[in-house]
Amino acid sequence: MDVSNASLYDGGSAVAEAVLLAMSVTGRNRVVVPASMHPEYRQILQTYFECLGAELVTVPAPSGVVAVADIAAAVNGETACVVVQHPNFFGCLEDVAAIANVAHAAGALLIQSFDPISLGALKRPADLGADVAV
Repeated sequence: MDVSNASLYDGGSAVAEAVLLAMSVTGRNRVVVPASMHPEYRQILQTYFECLGAELVTVPAPSGVVAVADIAAAVNGETACVVVQHPNFFGCLEDVAAIANVAHAAGALLIQSFDPISLGALKRPADLGADVAV
C-alpha cells in the first residue's frame, strides 16, 4: 500500500484519520459508509464531522452486507471516500472490488478497514482496489 494507517488509539480513530486524509486529498466533504461497518467506527466519524460540516451517509445493509447498487446510489460528485470494513462487523465479506470501482468512477477514494489476521485467508486491501488501508 502507498498509504496505510494504524492510529495511536484504535480502529475507529484510524478510520477517522483516513477519512480526514481522503477529504483533504479530494477537497470533498461527503463520506459514504455501509451500516455493516462497526457502529462505534460510524459514531466516531459522526463525532468528528459535527465540527467539520462534513456529511456522513450510511447505506443500509439489511442482509448483513451492503448492496453495491445501494453504494452506487449514495456516491456522487461530492463524495470524498467510501469506507468499507472487510470482513465487516457481522463477519460477512463485502464485495470490496466492486465498491472500489464505484468509488473510483466518481473520483472518490476507497478506504478499507480490516483485521490483519484475516489476510491469512483473504486478499490484501490493495488487491481489492483500496486506496487507504486501516
